[in-house]
Amino acid sequence: MEKEEMPESNLNGNETIPKSEEETGGEEAVTPKRRQSRKNTKEPSRKKLKVEEPQISEYEKLILKNIEERKKLLEQFNIKQAKENLKALSPAVLKPKPSPSHTRGFRIKRERSPVPVGPPRRSSRLIERETGMTPVKVEGEDYSEGVAGDLVFTKLKKEEMVDETKTHSLGDVYAGKGDEELTVFLAKLKSNLGDIGSGKGMGSLPLKDFQKKISNFNISDEHVVKITKDRIYSMAVHPSVLRRLVIAGDRKGYVGLWSVDESDDLHNGCRVFYPHRDPINCVSFDKFNHSKFYTTSYDGLFKRADLETGLFEVMYSLSGSKSQRSWTSFHAQKDEHIFYVGRGDGRVAVVDTRQNPDGNTIVGKCYDISVKTVDIHPKMDHIITTSSRTGVVGIFDIRKFSGNKAASLSTFSHKRVCHSAFFSPLSGDYVLSSSADDTIQIHDVSKLEKPASVLSLKHNNFTGRWITPFRPIWHPQREDVFVSGSMRGFTGNRVIEAFSVDGSVLHTFQGDNLTTILPVTAFHPTLEFLVGGSSSGKAYLLEEPK
Repeated sequence: MEKEEMPESNLNGNETIPKSEEETGGEEAVTPKRRQSRKNTKEPSRKKLKVEEPQISEYEKLILKNIEERKKLLEQFNIKQAKENLKALSPAVLKPKPSPSHTRGFRIKRERSPVPVGPPRRSSRLIERETGMTPVKVEGEDYSEGVAGDLVFTKLKKEEMVDETKTHSLGDVYAGKGDEELTVFLAKLKSNLGDIGSGKGMGSLPLKDFQKKISNFNISDEHVVKITKDRIYSMAVHPSVLRRLVIAGDRKGYVGLWSVDESDDLHNGCRVFYPHRDPINCVSFDKFNHSKFYTTSYDGLFKRADLETGLFEVMYSLSGSKSQRSWTSFHAQKDEHIFYVGRGDGRVAVVDTRQNPDGNTIVGKCYDISVKTVDIHPKMDHIITTSSRTGVVGIFDIRKFSGNKAASLSTFSHKRVCHSAFFSPLSGDYVLSSSADDTIQIHDVSKLEKPASVLSLKHNNFTGRWITPFRPIWHPQREDVFVSGSMRGFTGNRVIEAFSVDGSVLHTFQGDNLTTILPVTAFHPTLEFLVGGSSSGKAYLLEEPK
């Protein structure tokens, strides 16, 4: 008999060892009973790791305790609710709006440039380097017109520019838009300009009463306006007692008019013109015809504007001069037709407005370099005082001008450039001068040939590059008071100083709206107010609150 084969057993002798995949045709030889046993088999349970909480130090416990105590304190006093109530009650404080003075005055809305059409511009040099071919310029294409952001900066052709050496209407040189609204404004302006006060106003007050009066001067929000486009170089106030009118000239040749009481006007009573191309160092109203005003600019032109006829005319021109110093710097009015005009070559010209602007005039050489200011003696209209870039202040007799020469009656000097020199307004016995040597001086010139120093006041006149030099002025009806811009204070809180002739400070003008240095100032002859001009082209009016 053949032996019966016994099945192989595992090491424990309990289970049959399955055959290999090759022997079973790739299928595991598992019985149905075994499959059922696998389903019922439970996986061994995993042990959960116990995470221990970190222990808190005594210091951290103290911090948490303090936090809880503060929370309870805030809840006790209802601080959170009070904070929410404050936000609801004072939105203006939390979100301050800009002051109206930032947008008051004459402003021109800039136009957006159209989106450029066509391929982007490329450098001709790079194109030639890459291709070896020189680009051909397209006939009629303007390569001089550049792109300046998203604003339109039009470069006018030479023949299209307004020729400032010719006569133009006010509309031709108007910086705004719309001749119709300008006509309406000028029509209103012409009324009441002839009503000139005959009194002295604050000039008749004793000095202590005058000091008390000006101590009440302040600047209201509506009396801060944008009057010119750029830095103000010169200002004047019309003598009318019924219409308050201010004029200012700026660094770029713009002239601004401000009718103070036209606050509801389109531009808050301001209109701007562009009669010059360089700084306007002097503006004044005609002393004999109050509808006219005059401007002197570094572009070599002395002009007259007539509000009645609406014309800007050239009275004197150095535009055709071949001299390197062919500019005009200042003017002073002798009578209805005669003006004395300072020049950049150190000369003073006697200009008759009835003659041709390019005609021959009497000229006297006062200095070797620029005349800064010219002023006429109030009682002797043939006597003038001039300041110069050399620092010399001279007193001259116009009648002795001969052959381009001018012999001075007397002189006195500052150590550096002298920015201004003005006679006292009533007697002419004193000359007030200011210099870059940080002094304001007063000289007694009652004896014209022997000036005597009365005051040398230390004053910070270092205005720097961006601020117009200080030019202290007399009160037009007093000889014991003068006013000057000041470097005192700090950003957002500036002052104007009023001095007595002994150098003591009578009053320091300041206020919430006086936030910038005002180097240029002007008084009304009889009414009780003062104006100042800033480097941003804004005018500020100071008066007693009403």
